[in-house]
Amino acid sequence: MSLKKLLTAVLALSLLLMSSLALAAEKKKAANPEELMYQIAQLNLNYQQYAEAIAAFTDLLDIYPKSKQVKDYAYYLGLAYEHSGDYQKAAAAYEKVVTLYKDKPGQLALADSLALEAVGRCFNKNFKEYSVIINGQPITKLEFDAKLEKVPAQYRAQFENEAGKKQFMERLVQKKLLYDEAVRTGIANDPAINQQLDDNRYDIMIRGLYNKEVTLKSQPAEEEVKKNYQANKNNYKIAEQVKARNIILNTRAEAENVLKLAKMKKSFFDSLAMKFSVSDNSHRGGDMGQLNRGDNPDLDQALFVKTPKGKILSITPISPKYAVVKRIKKDKSKLHLRWMVFNTEAEAKKAVAELKANPDQFDSLAGKLSVDAATKDKAGDLGLVDKSQVDSKIFAAAGKLKDGAYTQAPVKYFTQYAIYKIEEKTPAGFKTFDQVKGQISGQLQRDRQKANFDNLLNRLKAEAAITYPEETPAAPAQPEQKEDGKK
Repeated sequence: MSLKKLLTAVLALSLLLMSSLALAAEKKKAANPEELMYQIAQLNLNYQQYAEAIAAFTDLLDIYPKSKQVKDYAYYLGLAYEHSGDYQKAAAAYEKVVTLYKDKPGQLALADSLALEAVGRCFNKNFKEYSVIINGQPITKLEFDAKLEKVPAQYRAQFENEAGKKQFMERLVQKKLLYDEAVRTGIANDPAINQQLDDNRYDIMIRGLYNKEVTLKSQPAEEEVKKNYQANKNNYKIAEQVKARNIILNTRAEAENVLKLAKMKKSFFDSLAMKFSVSDNSHRGGDMGQLNRGDNPDLDQALFVKTPKGKILSITPISPKYAVVKRIKKDKSKLHLRWMVFNTEAEAKKAVAELKANPDQFDSLAGKLSVDAATKDKAGDLGLVDKSQVDSKIFAAAGKLKDGAYTQAPVKYFTQYAIYKIEEKTPAGFKTFDQVKGQISGQLQRDRQKANFDNLLNRLKAEAAITYPEETPAAPAQPEQKEDGKK
């Protein structure tokens, strides 16, 4: 049996079944000839009997012009014409959906949007400048351009030159040949394939509904975005900023020598940074990038208050440490000292508290807690030092002690010295509306989308009749009966 005969037999059987169902319904006084005609028309459309589908949908429009599904009939008539290759009549039918039947009822969600899109498809087909003709069916240049436009931007570039366009056209030809072969071999009649098509249509319709009822209705107007910007302007503050360079040295003496060089008229600050600085950014000429006021409070005084644009600041001590110092003895102008060094004042105070409980444990605490790598393994022993060998604050604090005593409060000192140059200064202010418009609009839209989606679901649930059948409870277990009939 040929495929056409098989399809005819299937359709006849379907019609017979429909007739039987209709007859049974008539006996129950619930006959609906319009619904029967609609089901037959859909069967013809689904089984690619386009001439019969066109006739059936035309009859529905003629016989039931006031039907609740009149807009649906017009859309499906256009679809039948389009699949049959009559794009002019298809475009005319689709056009009626959004003109003649614009305010008419229908059950097909997004019928107007679908019809408008279909008008565009048919226009592309009616445009007679062809790119290729496959078995008598053309792909116009407009269609080709439209399909190419749908390719994601990150991939589209490879198809925009002549070689790429030929490659893309070859893909379209291959797809068309494979699709036509699938139709010829009856793939469309496979129930599993039809189920997949139904599932895809189901998802596409839901996405279309979401776009219409949620996305499009959630887009805020520009005036609303402006009002939100003004009401929340403090959220878009810009801190005072500087663009700076630095040179970091380990001793004040080194810093003083480099500062003299930096202030010479022919000196280049970035070159000095590359040559002398011990900082990680020395290879970038001491470039610190763009800095916000408040990001590093320890530097705010130097970078944002003291240093004007284009000027080089005097030496700034940085990298603070906190020391607990013990004086062993004095030898003329030198002092024999031990110490333990901490990164924070709190850590140093904790060590002082432990010493007060047991002053004899200074050496062991220094070996255990100090962060000074040079003396940690020597119980913090600095040996005999003069005032040029240690920080002046350390030497001054130790000079006030008696032999064997230690400082009762941590001594703050600095381990490095910085020279800063400010290259640019930007005053504090606010981001402009244009800078944050997209951010505000996106947030407002996301908030509204959630509300609109929740409202849509709540409305649909309220209007729907939803029943969850209760499960029948299991029968209670019967007591086991003994052989003599007694329980």
